[in-house]
Amino acid sequence: MDTSILAWPVAVVVISLLFMLIFRKPLTDFIGRINKLGIGNKTVSANPTTIQKQKTELNENESKDTIDVVFEIFSKETMTIIEERIKDVTKIDNLSSPNEKVTKLFRYSQALNLAATFDRVYNKIYNSQIKILDFLNSSTSRNKDDVKPFYEQAKANYPDWFKNYSFDAYLNYLVVNLMIVITPEHIVSITTVWEDFLKYILFNKLPMNKTF
Repeated sequence: MDTSILAWPVAVVVISLLFMLIFRKPLTDFIGRINKLGIGNKTVSANPTTIQKQKTELNENESKDTIDVVFEIFSKETMTIIEERIKDVTKIDNLSSPNEKVTKLFRYSQALNLAATFDRVYNKIYNSQIKILDFLNSSTSRNKDDVKPFYEQAKANYPDWFKNYSFDAYLNYLVVNLMIVITPEHIVSITTVWEDFLKYILFNKLPMNKTF
């Protein structure tokens, strides 16, 4: 078997597995619409029977424990590859105490969860929203109206994208991802999560100025 398609950094692989479970419903709908998956020069085709089987499995596993579902859905061979990569990254076999191993793996899962969350946010966040966060970073807090010009400028630049995207919904994306808090008095301020998100951007050398 050609395993080069699986030779990715362990974080990417495990994050992908977690995303599949976190976003089960969207994935179920998506699977029904695809018949080919390409990664680099590798292409995997799926026939309708296989697609329906995978869709059924996702539905059946809806109420099961997330970790158990991973081992039920994916092959033993793939999970063994992941296991070896986790051992290589965490050096868990060098630890003798079971408590040390549990602590190490738990911290590793925290790092993966953080990376998965920040990566998802970065891919979806608008450039103008990053500018808002940077703007708020320079002061303790601002009135909600102070950040609206960023929204209006983005709306003027991309009217089709923003015609059904209200200012409140635009800000709410930052609220639900714990980047900002808005008080009942409409005072907006950033959180420590944004500070860590900024560190994530800089650490991974991601551009602060996105195209859109």
